[in-house]
Amino acid sequence: MHASMFHLDLGDHLTTRERAQRGRALAAALAGLPGFVAFIAIEAEDGKAAGFCICVDAPALESARLKVEQWQRDEGGDDSRPPDQPQSEPTLQIQDSAPPITIEALASGEVIVQRGF
Repeated sequence: MHASMFHLDLGDHLTTRERAQRGRALAAALAGLPGFVAFIAIEAEDGKAAGFCICVDAPALESARLKVEQWQRDEGGDDSRPPDQPQSEPTLQIQDSAPPITIEALASGEVIVQRGF
C-alpha cells in the first residue's frame, strides 16, 4: 500500500459542518478510483485541513492525487464570498486560464506498518 498526506483547502471561512460536507464529497470522488483504500480529512484547531489518502499501490495513489487536484480546482477550495453573501451566478472559465492546482504533499510513500483497515 501507498499513502499520502497533503494540505487540503475545504474553505477556511466555512463552518466545520460545511467543510465536512466538502470532505465527504471528495471522499466519494476518490472511492470510485481503482485501487482506492481510504481517505481521511483532518481539521486542525486553526481551521486548516489536511487529507490522508491510502491506495493499494503507487499508480493508484498517483491517480488519487490527480483526482484530488481536479476536485480541488472544480469543487473544493476557498469559497471567497463571506458566509452571509449568496453565491453569484457561475461564470464560464476557460480551462487553460485557470491557475494550476497542485496538491502539496506533506509526506508520501509506501506504507510500512498498518493496522485496522
